[in-house]
Amino acid sequence: MLQHTVKFIQVVAVLGTFSSIGYYLMCLWATANFLRERKASIADASDGTPPPVSILKPLKGTDPEMYESLRSHCLQNYPEYEILFGVKDANDPASEMVERLKAEFPQRLIRLVICPENLGANTKVSNLAQMLPGARYELLIVNDSDIRVETDYLRRITAPLGDPKVGMVTCLYRGVPAGTLGSRLESMGIGTDFSAGVLVARQVEGGIRFGLGSTLGFRRHDLEAIGGFQAFVDYLADDYEIGRRIAALGSEKQERSKARDGILGADFFRRFVVEIDIPARLLRLCEPGEFHYSGRGEIIPLQFKRDTPIIDGSIVTLSNEIVNGRFEIDTGCDAFLCLGQDFVAANELLDKVKMMPQGARRGVGGSTPIQHGDFEALRLGSVIIKKPSANFFLEGSPAGKGQAGHIGLGVLQRFNMTFDYSRRQMILEQKSD
Repeated sequence: MLQHTVKFIQVVAVLGTFSSIGYYLMCLWATANFLRERKASIADASDGTPPPVSILKPLKGTDPEMYESLRSHCLQNYPEYEILFGVKDANDPASEMVERLKAEFPQRLIRLVICPENLGANTKVSNLAQMLPGARYELLIVNDSDIRVETDYLRRITAPLGDPKVGMVTCLYRGVPAGTLGSRLESMGIGTDFSAGVLVARQVEGGIRFGLGSTLGFRRHDLEAIGGFQAFVDYLADDYEIGRRIAALGSEKQERSKARDGILGADFFRRFVVEIDIPARLLRLCEPGEFHYSGRGEIIPLQFKRDTPIIDGSIVTLSNEIVNGRFEIDTGCDAFLCLGQDFVAANELLDKVKMMPQGARRGVGGSTPIQHGDFEALRLGSVIIKKPSANFFLEGSPAGKGQAGHIGLGVLQRFNMTFDYSRRQMILEQKSD
């Protein structure tokens, strides 16, 4: 019996040894490929003028050598960027460090944003959601307060985003040990076990499909397409989840580019009660006579212009002015709100929101110039969507005559949607996650 036990232990030990050797060889292979590709990407980097960037850094309390880490972001060899620091409490000790930075670097655009609202369990993401409306630029970088960077950091992060196929840039990092044994062990673990695991995942999956808190670099419109920071206020691993969802956007764009056999139109929606769960990619159908809703969602009356569903809603400006309007429901638009030029001009909305850089909205008929901006809230019945972004059409309108504009997936995908044309109603039910 003892002999068999020893033999079994030997077999397990040999298998474990070979498995470990195989994993370490894979780590070396993944690291070699990463270093080779990194060297090539640096050599191919563009020498043109890089786009402006907004750096978002949520803070709470202080860390050892934190001021030097924050200071390194003010020393960037980069033509145009801003740094927004966010704290929940104005009396947070980190606020003093931000004031020191502003005094030392008066030429830099540095702002401190107080984020008093608690939007969810993750205070960091709650702060980010409240900081975002103050950001000026399309490119966003989020990183942790203890990250210290070199002077070419911004150039290296923004360069890959010049490729439309790249949705997010994230970074490995190394630990700088303090004098304690625990700190040294943690630093060693980051440089060996953690980094190696990330590179193996990159090699096996054919790219990175998650984010690391050391750096998240992405486009503002991609963030809006996945629901904004508000969609992650109850996630612990927010960096992983944001990266995963932005990576999934690329797959969705590829899926959308494939040929379609047809479109589910108004006749289909009149025939059935249709429930749509976009993140889960589920479409549920029910016979109107058998449908009886007993949930706690918001039931919103539908009006129709021809076959287009229309709802009443109201926009809350940054000065808390309420602007009422009629909005078309457009599940084919990935934006939050798109507002027509006549409605924007009649209500002088360009003077009542936080404006962002101009851009263009592309559709079947070509491109239309737009202005980006943020409102305080959008109200649909008793449902309140905080800090929605909007596209202000500078020419024409995305909706029919007499409508304010349309509401897109940026808003709708936050809910389970049920369209009940037979009862002329839409039901928005808050997702459980």
